[in-house]
Amino acid sequence: YSAHRENCEACEPLACPSYISWKEHRDSCPACLGDAPLTHGPPCDRKREFIDHDSACLRCNPCATLITKIATLGEWLDARKLRSRAEWLRAVEEASA
Repeated sequence: YSAHRENCEACEPLACPSYISWKEHRDSCPACLGDAPLTHGPPCDRKREFIDHDSACLRCNPCATLITKIATLGEWLDARKLRSRAEWLRAVEEASA
């Protein structure tokens, strides 16, 4: 994980600059905060820009490589549990025979 993180742009610990600027905007925009839509009208265009940005930003989305590796690890753990369970059942069956 450490070796991967050092070379992966998506795993960098730094926050996305677009996210930081969005948070600053959101904290000062009543429409983006969700305050009374009837008073402030629909969300401003800046919110739509940020949402569109999020789908393509490497830092705002989980790292695809780590997701794949975690899924592989989960499959291995499940298979290992099944194997251990099968070995235990065989041992119990042999002991009772």
